[in-house]
Amino acid sequence: MCEISVIIPVYNTAQYLKKCVDSVLSQTFQNMEILLVEDGSPDSAAQICDQYEKQEKRIHVIHQQNSGLAISRRNGLRAAQGKYVMFLDSDDWIDSEMLSALYERIESRQADVVCSQFRRVTDGGMPGGEKKRFSEIVCDDRKEMVYHLHVTRYISTSAVTKLIRRELLEMVEFPDNLAIGEEHDMVSQLIWKASRIVITDNVYYNYYMRSSSISHSGYNPKYANSLARYIQIESSFEQMFPEYRVYLRGFYAEFEMAVITAMCRNRVYDWKVIKKLRQHLRIQVKDICGSGTTPLYLKCSAVMIIYFPRVFLFLFRGIHLLTGR
Repeated sequence: MCEISVIIPVYNTAQYLKKCVDSVLSQTFQNMEILLVEDGSPDSAAQICDQYEKQEKRIHVIHQQNSGLAISRRNGLRAAQGKYVMFLDSDDWIDSEMLSALYERIESRQADVVCSQFRRVTDGGMPGGEKKRFSEIVCDDRKEMVYHLHVTRYISTSAVTKLIRRELLEMVEFPDNLAIGEEHDMVSQLIWKASRIVITDNVYYNYYMRSSSISHSGYNPKYANSLARYIQIESSFEQMFPEYRVYLRGFYAEFEMAVITAMCRNRVYDWKVIKKLRQHLRIQVKDICGSGTTPLYLKCSAVMIIYFPRVFLFLFRGIHLLTGR
């Protein structure tokens, strides 16, 4: 038994993996295990994982056929022995005091989840802008949790940056039929199930923004499932917390539009899905455009998708070719 299980799904990230694993081994907190879930990686990542397992008794490797991120996390969780669990992407890394700081908070506050912040690191190595500072927040009320997920966004939609009580995480489903939104799905479930969430403004997690990541890939049929799931999650929150309707609609419009922008990357246009998105946005467009917190580009995108979808597809395809976004 150990206090913390760090679960790291590994797929095609051999060039980043050592930095990732070493950042966990160098933690000031040592009562932990590291589970490397090697997901049938085509590069040398499997060999690197095995080398680490031979050298470090706290590292355990799970080899599996390529099954995707959700199943990798699910299998890692099944093998985990820790009281708490943290997920880490294999191309990212964490600051040396992260586990110690989050463990102290989750224990002292008797919380189910502790959330830290993250810094974005580009291919050039320059950190992006960080979130504004705020005092530590203790959420015992679900309404407050929803507020900080969708309005302040102090609770990120990512599975990483969080230390989570394992018993709570074992009640969460990990859908494996989504192209995007797996992590937000998990975080949304945590919001519904957690009794207490602590949010700190400290930045411990380094998120490496690779242009070849899943979020920059082209459209495939699983994106249709992602859109349906986004709409379902949004509807559930809106029914329970109608006072946040405008914020929720602006928030999820950004995620839902990621489905249609993926089509522009590989020019696979699923008009059935586009029709569903247009119908959904048409119902919500007044709230999206009337919100003072919704960015102008998002308002313009919503209007174009509803009334001029081919113009939007043409423009975003051009932006993708010019910028790689």
